[in-house]
Amino acid sequence: MVLLAIAATLVLAIAAPAYAFHTDGREGDLECVDCHGDDRDDWTGEGPHGYYTKETKKCGLCHTVHIAPVGGVKLLPAGTISDSCLSCHDGTGSVGVYSQITARGGTVAAEHRVDTTASVPGGSADLFKDLYCASCHSVHRATILEPYLRDTGKAFGSKEWIYSNNLLKDNVNGAASGTYAVYGAAWCAGCHDERDNIGPTHNHPVSITATYTLGRSNDGYSDSTADPYCQQCHEDYRDVETDFSASLKDYGYPAPDAPTNPEYTAFPHQSIEPEFLVEDGDDLCTNCHDAAVLP
Repeated sequence: MVLLAIAATLVLAIAAPAYAFHTDGREGDLECVDCHGDDRDDWTGEGPHGYYTKETKKCGLCHTVHIAPVGGVKLLPAGTISDSCLSCHDGTGSVGVYSQITARGGTVAAEHRVDTTASVPGGSADLFKDLYCASCHSVHRATILEPYLRDTGKAFGSKEWIYSNNLLKDNVNGAASGTYAVYGAAWCAGCHDERDNIGPTHNHPVSITATYTLGRSNDGYSDSTADPYCQQCHEDYRDVETDFSASLKDYGYPAPDAPTNPEYTAFPHQSIEPEFLVEDGDDLCTNCHDAAVLP
């Protein structure tokens, strides 16, 4: 998730998302400095997610001690953890992870259903509770995996490409801390364990030991010389035959030598293609399988 959040006083004042897009991909009227300040030269340690010390005052950005709602959870400003996350990540202050597609007039074909399901497609067991934001993300920056270059991520207000762990847990689905050191097929299989090549159901072979770097090109999504991994087929909607730079379609400062290819920025929250596919139908299959030489 994008690491922007707004103070609790602002959260409580927000009535509804405003889908007027900034050039950097956010909606609403708040600027980056409204939450992060302008006395910084990078993004490390900014915002409420982690890096807590005796001198910081970050807890109050999310937890409201005296005016939390009755029947709420963990002194958060909304009734559930996910609703509290989405009070910032609804697009009014930071990127709306569940609004990018519909706000642009698109139709959602697949989504991870927050607070409504514990069933995992391709999973050997249901989650211990309904899927919610903290099922995948460590909001306090504990037990997180290594940073990686986000395919569609660039620091707001910055011309620098950034690496981020997106607050993804390294112990997703109850595994021991450190089980998933990097983001990739093995991390996805932490829940979808029957969709890798070590589960009881052997579907499309997936290499869970492949090393790769996500970002900036389609090399990893159309390389048929190695076993495929999840992100070759499941990622942000894009034309995999066209190179792209690690820049959002609506962000500024695109790389001059490569187009901005990703259509939306909602993966793995939502997709305009069924089953979070990069492309649909035979168009996807023929990226790796040459129809002219099929047996």
